[in-house]
Amino acid sequence: MSQQLWQEVPQTRPQFDFIHQLTNNWMLVTAGNPEKLGTMTVSWGGHGFIWGKDVILLVIRDSRNTLTYLKKYPAFSLTLFDESYRDKLTYCGRHSGREVDKVEQCQFTPLFYGPEQIPYFDQAHTAIFCRQIYRSLMSENDFLEREASELWQTCYNTGVHKGDRHHLILSSVEKILVKGETAHAKK
Repeated sequence: MSQQLWQEVPQTRPQFDFIHQLTNNWMLVTAGNPEKLGTMTVSWGGHGFIWGKDVILLVIRDSRNTLTYLKKYPAFSLTLFDESYRDKLTYCGRHSGREVDKVEQCQFTPLFYGPEQIPYFDQAHTAIFCRQIYRSLMSENDFLEREASELWQTCYNTGVHKGDRHHLILSSVEKILVKGETAHAKK
């Protein structure tokens, strides 16, 4: 595969259907530094505008190894891949970085952006760099409607995820890089 250069997009609002990409094509969220990083597949979240900023909303379970990196490093990347990487994104969603080196297993090439050395992957076609502004652990008491109790029971109080709550993370979009056909389509 020929080496393609990354190009900066001049705005912080993704110029694609973010929800479609997240829920159908998935993304990797990655935090850390050149010595050690954590990455995992995400398919839940959103995109919006609050506090005068374009923001990304993610929900990540308390048990996920990548969350420990997100707690230590406020800046992170979201990387988008073409469909040929579906098996690698599945792998990154089903395996823990505590047990395997997902970057090595998937043969991803880490790159590091800016002075904070935010990790992202050269195999991606889009990298969104974000900075966390707000993080909160979901609580049953914070659901406003009592009908949500069924949702709480299903998502947080049964099966393999019993007691494994999500952290709601709101992050400002700081920079977007694209490459290849994606870069040319944006002009």
